[in-house]
Amino acid sequence: MEHSPKLAGIVKTLCITGIRPVYLEHLQRLAHHTFRQLVNLRLEGYCKDPATSPAMSATIQRFLRFQSLTVAQIKVAFHTWDDFARIWNGCSPNIRHLTYSTWNLGKVEPTGNSVLLENKHAIKLESFASDDAADCILSWLQDARCPFDVTGLKAHKQGIRQDHFDYDPLVGSLKTIRVLWITNWGEQHNLSRFSQVSQLNIDLIHTDAQLEFHLFNSTPEKKALIRAIRLRIPSRTPGFSGGVHVYLVQLLPRLQSNFFNLRAVHISLHRPGGHGADFDYLNAQLGEYRRLLGPRIDLCLNLDDVRAFDQ
Repeated sequence: MEHSPKLAGIVKTLCITGIRPVYLEHLQRLAHHTFRQLVNLRLEGYCKDPATSPAMSATIQRFLRFQSLTVAQIKVAFHTWDDFARIWNGCSPNIRHLTYSTWNLGKVEPTGNSVLLENKHAIKLESFASDDAADCILSWLQDARCPFDVTGLKAHKQGIRQDHFDYDPLVGSLKTIRVLWITNWGEQHNLSRFSQVSQLNIDLIHTDAQLEFHLFNSTPEKKALIRAIRLRIPSRTPGFSGGVHVYLVQLLPRLQSNFFNLRAVHISLHRPGGHGADFDYLNAQLGEYRRLLGPRIDLCLNLDDVRAFDQ
C-alpha cells in the first residue's frame, strides 16, 4: 500500500494489527494516503511508550478523520488519557458503530489542556461495544473529550467480569437498545434495565452453573422478549466434543422451555488443536440438537466463527 498510493482511494475496509512503536514511521506514511472510500477501520496494537504515544495518537487520528468512515474498531492501548482522547478530535461525523477494547488507562483523568474536542457528544452512535474494562470505558462516554452520543443506541455489546457495573452512562439508551451482546452472564446483567431487548447474544466463555443460574432466572416478562441467543463455546479440555455434546444436550431443552418466544440459536465452537474431528462429531448430532429445541427454533452450528459474533 505504501508503494501504491492509488489503491488507497478504493479501499473500503482497512485492518492493521500488531501496531507497535517500532512501526510508527510505516504507519505515518500509510496515514498520509487518502482513503476516500474507507468505511470500516480496525486497528489493534500497543503504544504505552511515553516517547512515541503522542505521535502514534496523532497518526491514528488521521485514519479516523476520513469522512466516509462509519465503523471503527479500535484496540490500541495508549500511555495517557490525552493520547487516547486526541485520536477522536475531528473524527468522522458519520461513525455509527464503535468498538473499543483492552483499555487499561484506569480511572478517567481530569481534562487535559492539550485536547480541545471539536465535536463533543455530537456523533450519534447506533451501536457501541466494549470489553471487560466496562466501568472505565463507560465513564469516558460522559467525559468532555468524548465525541459520541449514546442516548439512542440500538445495539450494545458489553463484556463484564467484575462484580459491579455502572449503567448510568447508558441510561439514555436503556429503552432503545434492542440487541444486547453480553460476555459472561451475571447478576449485573439483569434484563429489567433493558426494557426493549428483543435479541440477546451471549458470548459464553465459561459453561458453569453460576452463569446459567443468572441466565435462566431473569423475570418471565424479560424472557418473553428474547428472540435469539448466540453462544460461543471455547475448547478447554481434551474431551472437547464429548463434553460439549453433553452440555448442549442439557442446555438446549432448557432454552426451549424457558424462552417461549425464542426463534433462533446460533452456536459457534472453537476447534481444539486445529482438527475437525470434534466438529464433525458434533455436526453429526445436529439432528438431535434440533429435536431438543423443537420445530419453532432454528439452530445454526458453526466452527471457529468468531467473526459471526461480531457482526
